Amino acid sequence: MDFAVIILLVTATLDAFQGLIALTRREYYQGLHKPTAVFTVHTWGWILVVWWFVVALVAVGLWLRWEPARWLAILVAVLNLIVELAFAGGHNYPLWALISNALCLVVIYAVTLRWEPAETA
Repeated sequence: MDFAVIILLVTATLDAFQGLIALTRREYYQGLHKPTAVFTVHTWGWILVVWWFVVALVAVGLWLRWEPARWLAILVAVLNLIVELAFAGGHNYPLWALISNALCLVVIYAVTLRWEPAETA
């Protein structure tokens, strides 16, 4: 379970970097001159920064062995996977999104591999 926490935090960090880059260097994600997303790049950056906080909180809950955090980790990983799939095709630098997708799949596998009840201390 600790492995899933570390990978989830790495995924959250990648999301935070994507958001901070969108906030500070808007031209980084604007390879095309016409808008291809529903949001502006600035709004997308703030969404990713808030999403980083949500994913980090789920990782902390998973680390504390909070039982609902397993379900939340699966939900967060699946949502991140779907959004990153759209993000991979939307700009000229898909490596960020592909790495994040692979990490999300690893998190889902690590959380669901051994589904025992949380130990009580």
